[in-house]
Formats: sequence, structure tokens, C-alpha cells
Amino acid sequence: MNIISKMIKECLMVQYPRIATFYIIPKVHKNSQDPPGRPIVAGNGGLSENINRYVDHFLQMEVISLPSFVQDSTAVLNRLEGIQMSEKMLLVTADVESLYTCIRHEDGLKSTAEFLKSNNQEPVFDEFLLQLLEFILNHNFFVFKDRYFLQTQGVAIGATCAPSYANLFLGAWERLIFQEDPIKYSDRVYNWMRYIDDILFIWDGTLDELQEFMQILNNNNLNIKPTFCVGRELDFLDLKIEVDQGGRLQTNIYRKETAVNSVLHASSAHPKATINGIPKGQFLRLRRICSKDNDYDVQAKEMKARFKSRGYSNKQIKKGTQMALHTNRSKLLCPNEKGKQDGDKTVRIITTFNKQWDEIYTIVNKHWNILKTDLKLKSCISEKPILTARRAKNLKDLLVHSHYRVTKEKKSSVNGSYPCGSCKACANVEKTKEFTNSEGTRTFQIRDYISCTSTGVIYYATCPCNKIYIGLTTREFRRRIREHIRDIERAKDEKEIMHLKTIPKHFKLHHQCDSKLLRFRGIDKIHLGIRGGDYGKRLAQIESRWIFRLNTVAPLGLNESFGFGSFL
Repeated sequence: MNIISKMIKECLMVQYPRIATFYIIPKVHKNSQDPPGRPIVAGNGGLSENINRYVDHFLQMEVISLPSFVQDSTAVLNRLEGIQMSEKMLLVTADVESLYTCIRHEDGLKSTAEFLKSNNQEPVFDEFLLQLLEFILNHNFFVFKDRYFLQTQGVAIGATCAPSYANLFLGAWERLIFQEDPIKYSDRVYNWMRYIDDILFIWDGTLDELQEFMQILNNNNLNIKPTFCVGRELDFLDLKIEVDQGGRLQTNIYRKETAVNSVLHASSAHPKATINGIPKGQFLRLRRICSKDNDYDVQAKEMKARFKSRGYSNKQIKKGTQMALHTNRSKLLCPNEKGKQDGDKTVRIITTFNKQWDEIYTIVNKHWNILKTDLKLKSCISEKPILTARRAKNLKDLLVHSHYRVTKEKKSSVNGSYPCGSCKACANVEKTKEFTNSEGTRTFQIRDYISCTSTGVIYYATCPCNKIYIGLTTREFRRRIREHIRDIERAKDEKEIMHLKTIPKHFKLHHQCDSKLLRFRGIDKIHLGIRGGDYGKRLAQIESRWIFRLNTVAPLGLNESFGFGSFL
């Protein structure tokens, strides 16, 4: 248990957690006038973020073993392939209403425990996972309109383990329906499949029996309320499924009425390979989904128009269409196992995309053979790595925030840097509302009220030769000022200047260690807000920005350097 406790402390617990925030994504496809909302609890950096990822890793192993599990539309197509429908057979889809929020904690934990017990893991470890899951469910705190809430039922939409948890909950429900205590008419169900809360199955019985079966499904003790659609032509995921006159299932692509042209623009700052690969992938997707050539031709024509409107060239579009036309649809439905086996040794390097992406790609591929010369690594890695670009932050990420703000902070006429008037540090603090960069070419306004007693401050220190030093303090500003003054005074007796810090060294060399000449002003103040977070990291980020903007790195200023570690 000591090892487990140490692992929780070092790996699973978030050192500086943030309070999750609540917001709603409108379901515009449901009702354009007054659409319902999908409640989301955004918990990035939250108390249980790492625990969520850890638990989800093990729950996913159970999810993929569910008989009804389908990973995507390709898996659905594979399960529908070759099915012959009689005249009385019907297609049925079901959608479980508000699945994530309807699961009672005791029911969800019980369902998860049933699956964990059947996986032949150590009982102690299963109990440990259940305790972590219970912690996640019972500690889902979030903030909305500056008020704190605790979710007492369901799992937060936005939690990493939420899809797996909900999948296992419905998996336990399916066991009751078809295996442990089969309900009436369950033998009429053929090819039941499910993608989280979206269900598709074929009904081989009368319509009256189906209606009774649906009523039985809605009458349960698990708070599950599915809504059904029945017919010979239905939509499921991105598929439009219909039964032709011969009883064969035909599929076409399905786009919602509210769907827009969301294809990535050709001029977007992404790797060229990514841009060029999008038309190929989309036309192959069309080829896979459209079972009729006529349907493919119609959809391909519409897709060409969408690509043209997003700036793609005829050459890029033509490569995509030609690849789709020359690919056998059966290969797209059932990929061969050889590709999966070859990928076992593949090394995938994932990093955030930046301007140096092409150079990084060239360097890695050029020198990859160095790793291949190692006898141990040679048998474990592929001939070449796969470099994958993670999307960098865009304007939306920088400008749009999920956190609801009740009121905006008002600008104050007293904003600026002031001595408090009652401490020894006041003699070194300037009363001012502005400051300049090292060249004196730009002037900046101080947007907070900062005094000697303020905490979480970015400060600006100058000497008689107008060199600037930017620093930070999490304590009271005056304590940091007194430390600088003591360092300068102690430097008088120091013979070896190489051991001195930046400011004392400069004052010993140029200003006879006269600490009265060192002037301070507070220029920025940290505001974490009601959600909290990593106080020190946020302060270090602001400090680095000001060092860069004011150009205070030596020789123009007194800062030795600034790093990017706080942004990683």
C-alpha cells in the first residue's frame, strides 16, 4: 500500500488543481429557435484530471470487450455487411436521454465492479480502481456565476473516463436484457450494436411486439429512458441506412441539416502532408460509406465543391478522387491485419506544430539511422518514425473561454505603483502609473493598484544608468525589496564578484553598492480568479512575457536570461 500511496501522490494527484467550470453547448440540430443545451463540466487541470486518465485506461479494456461495442461507422458497416432483410424486419435506432447525468453513483459503481471482477485482475487492484472512480464521482465540484456546486448524480460530461463509465453502465443493462434475465421479445432482436448512448438493431417481429418491447426497456430501475426511431430507412452516426427492394442494406453518408463546411482551409498553418491528406481521407471515407456508385458520384460532386470553397487546388482534389476510385471498397471495410502487425514497432513522435516543423521533420528522418545502429533498439523500432503534429493554439483558444464571468473588472483611477507609507521599503518605491522598455521607445500603463504590501507582483527595478531588471515575488512586495537591498549592502564586503547575483554585482561594479539608488515599481499583479490554479507557474509566465516585451536581458537590461519552461 505504501507503493500505491506514493504513486497517487506523485502521479495521480494534481499539485495545483483548478476548480472546474460549467457551460452549455447548444444542440442547434435539435431546434434552431430554442435549442436545448448539452451540459459540460470543463475540468482541465482539475483535482481529478490525472485520476480520470488512469481509471479510463483500465475501463477502456472492458469497453472494447462488450458484445455491442462499435468503435466507429466502419465497425457498423462491417457488422451490417451481407445482412439480408425480410419484408417484416425493421431497422430500429435508440438514443438514451441524458445518459451521463442520469447514472446514479451506486448503480454506476455496481455496474463497473461487475465487469472488473470478470477480468481476472487482482481483487485488491479492482477495489483500488473502484475507490478512485468513487472519488471522481463524489468530488465533481464546479463553479458557475461565482458559485460552487457539487454534482450529486451522474458523471461530468468532459471527464476523461465519462464515456467508458457510461459504456459499462449500459453494458450491464444489456446483460440484464439479453443474458442474465432476458426480457420478453429479446429473442426478436438481431445484431444489437451501440456507440456510447446511440443504439442500432434489427427487429425480427411484429410492430406490436416491438412497441411492447420498447415499453419494457423504458420500464427499468436504472433511470434509463431510451427514445426510438423505427423504419426501413434510418440515420445512425454519419450513416444513412436503408433497405432496398431485394432486402439488402444500402448505406449512404448522412449530414445533418445544420452541418456547415468545416473542412480545414487549405491555407491553414498545418503540415503540408496533413493538408494534402485531407481530400484523400475524405474521399476514401465516402467510398467506404456509399454502397451504391450513384450515391458516391452525387456525394463526391458535393464534396468537391466544399473543397474548392476552402481553397483546395484541382490537383489536390483529383488525387483524392483517383485514390478512392482505385481502392476496393471491401478493403476499406475490412483492413488487413498486416498493417496492424507492421505498426507494432512503429515509433510515433507527437509534438505541437510550429514554424520549425519542416526542419524538425528533416532532422529526425535524416539522423534516425543513428538509433538503428544500437543493437537493442534495432529490434524494437521501425525503419522510420511517424511524426504527428498536435494542433497549436489558435485565436479561438486564446480569445474564447468556457468560464462564465459575471462582471467585468472596472478600471480604477488609482491604478499604479505606490509606497505604502509605513515601511522601510517605501524609500525605494516610486509612485508612478507607467513604465517604459529598455530603449525608452514604448510606454506601458500599470493596470492594477500595487503597493509595498501587495502579493503576487511582477516588479520593475532600475538603477541610475537606466538598466531594468524584471522580477517576481509571491510574498509581500516589500519583503522582496528588502532582500535586494540587503544583497547590495552585503556585496560591499564580497571580494569575489563572480558569486554575486545580478543586481548586487551591477551595483558593486558601477554604483559603489549604494542601495538607495535602486528604485522599484510594481507593474503587474497575478489574477488567478475563482478557479485557482498554479500560482507560481502563472506568475513565472507573466514575468517571462515582460522580460521579452521590455527587452531587459543583458546587455540592455539586468536580467541574465528568461526561459520557456513555465509555458510547457
